Amino acid sequence: MQKGAIELLACILIFGMVFSGTTRVFQMKQLEEPWDMTRKVEGIKNEEKDSVDVMYFGSSHMYTSINPVVVWEEQGIPSYILATQKQPFWISYYYMREALKYQKPKVVVLDIYRSDFLEEYEEESVNRAAIDLLDFSYNKAQMIEASVPKEERASYYVNLIKYHGRWKELTKEDFDWSYRTKQDPLKGYVCLYPTTPIDRRQSLEEVTEVQDMSDKTKEYLMKIIELSKKKGFELVLYKAPSNATKEQKAYYNAVEAIAKENNIHFIDYNMLYEEVGLDLSKDFYDENHVNLLGAKKVSTHFSAYLADEFHLEDKRDEVSYRETWDQAVQINERWEKAYELRNIVNLKDYVEAVKAEDYAVLFTTVSNVSLDTVSEESLKVCQDFGLLQKEKLKGHYIAIMKDGEMPYEVDREALNDAIRDLGLPIEVAYNDQERYTLSNIDYKDHNYFTSRGNMNIIVYDKKLNKIVSNVLVDLKTQGKIVQ
Repeated sequence: MQKGAIELLACILIFGMVFSGTTRVFQMKQLEEPWDMTRKVEGIKNEEKDSVDVMYFGSSHMYTSINPVVVWEEQGIPSYILATQKQPFWISYYYMREALKYQKPKVVVLDIYRSDFLEEYEEESVNRAAIDLLDFSYNKAQMIEASVPKEERASYYVNLIKYHGRWKELTKEDFDWSYRTKQDPLKGYVCLYPTTPIDRRQSLEEVTEVQDMSDKTKEYLMKIIELSKKKGFELVLYKAPSNATKEQKAYYNAVEAIAKENNIHFIDYNMLYEEVGLDLSKDFYDENHVNLLGAKKVSTHFSAYLADEFHLEDKRDEVSYRETWDQAVQINERWEKAYELRNIVNLKDYVEAVKAEDYAVLFTTVSNVSLDTVSEESLKVCQDFGLLQKEKLKGHYIAIMKDGEMPYEVDREALNDAIRDLGLPIEVAYNDQERYTLSNIDYKDHNYFTSRGNMNIIVYDKKLNKIVSNVLVDLKTQGKIVQ
């Protein structure tokens, strides 16, 4: 090869690397838990090749209703979720093809929530959430052609067209690409722990109507079925419990009919509430998505379904799986503890719960706390725990606890030094009303403060690197907790 050609090729390669890096810096990322989809989509590439036996695709109904860690704990089945918000069937199809570059799943589960989508294209936010996350490839180009109107496609091929204006809002996170080399500890699952009680749901037992899907949606469902035959994986058409309406059920009936025609597995959890033990008052994050408790119930049931229907091997005793799945189990346990904290309603139980390793706990009051106004019960709990020990408190009361040790009181001026000594990436500031504001890169625009005369407790989980609980305690009563 001539010298000039070599130099030209080198220039092209250098330009490509610089352009790719610049694009990655400017591109919007989803890194904040629990909606850290950038990490979750990148994570599949960092799993051991061909180590995942079950993969799940679809919308938010998929990534909130199945917890692969529970599936692992129950049946020893390694699995992973590659879902994005409102994912239509055509994006699911190309996501499956993308995943097959890295894994050879024995079973693929498709969430059918979007079977009722009748438009030719989804809205931009849905497309961006799925397409921008993938590295450029022929498969991604085909996804763009199928998912985006012709006049809008250029900015999906060259993301800088869309994101070049972000230069003013870039942060150090935009230059940190470590997520590209890490596994997602929850294997694509999004853990939702708030609870919204649901008053009622529609009865679907008598719904026999079959509502036709759009031509495009049906076309890509058939492409997925054909892909399962070509690549040799079993396909499950799956509907998460979502308090579906009668109108939605008619579309699910259409999918079920296609499943029967093609000898495909079908399961609709909207019809299995009693069998699974779902509780409308406790198990839902909102009307359409289960929370951590609901996902645990569904995952336990579905893991048994996978084991019974497909006779998948239990791999819990295989050494090559232990490190990644032991870590996943530990992280999942931390999220479960966070859920438990958020449901405690009295001070005594709460202070016992935060006596845990890997917690750092901050106790604050806004103004002087008069012990005369603190109820006898609240004062006893606090003092038994090591709080409010002085006869007279001067200024703002501040105490810190680390790893279950006894709390120690801190002067206001020394608070941030004490927090830094604990290795926590947070700091406390004060606004004009002398209220505390907790801030760092992960907690911008979130204020954590107490009302006058009460105590604020903030719990930071060092394993999750996240504030997992922030409560207000009414010290004048029996220590009632306000989450």
